Amino acid sequence: MKAERLSAAKDALGSLQEQPGFDLSDFQKWELADFSSRFGISTEDARKLCRETERHEVAVGFTRLKLWHDAILVNATMSAVEKVAALRVWSFVNHSHLYAWPSQDRLAKELGYSRGPNLGKALRRSFELGAYSPVPIRDLPIDLRDMAVKGSGRSMRGVAYRLNPVEKWAEEAAAFASLQKGDMFRGGTLEGSMAHHLNSELNHQLAAPASPYISVGESPLTFQPVDSSQYGNDGGKLYG
Repeated sequence: MKAERLSAAKDALGSLQEQPGFDLSDFQKWELADFSSRFGISTEDARKLCRETERHEVAVGFTRLKLWHDAILVNATMSAVEKVAALRVWSFVNHSHLYAWPSQDRLAKELGYSRGPNLGKALRRSFELGAYSPVPIRDLPIDLRDMAVKGSGRSMRGVAYRLNPVEKWAEEAAAFASLQKGDMFRGGTLEGSMAHHLNSELNHQLAAPASPYISVGESPLTFQPVDSSQYGNDGGKLYG
């Protein structure tokens, strides 16, 4: 009987996860007791189900990022410059929600561009492929918008990036094709040689991080976090 109740509870939790806006952390804080009572299981058993769900989500997230990373590396339609720009943004992506919002100015300086909007030109091929989708920070889900604006000092007028799983690239590419081209694609010039940077990036940064969960059954639940100060402030500019 207990096994049947646990199985039913696990299926129900899986259905809840598929609902838009479901947050496992909030569920554990506010709904766990009622959920346990409804299925006749202990609160501790319910917590174990949640932990199993978290581990599964982490494994799925790491796998998605690894597949995306490898697909970019082998893509024959992208230049080395376009791959480096895409993979630098990738290093900021959270495996859980698949968004990143580093300042374009900060990344532009790292990649040898004269100003932020030029980064959009290097990333444009990623958008055309559907690998990334540019998302105005003001249009992010509320919790992520608060993280970007309050936690990382980004402007509401800035740009975030949504990493799209490889299987959705074609769909997202079609969606991007219908967008009006905005400020992130304005012209500009490159400054300095990219050769040293490309060699450094390709030799030291392109390897996908291994998932400890996948390999040994444990997980830190996130990649090594990027400090919010590294995202860079917008300073009131109109681009991300």
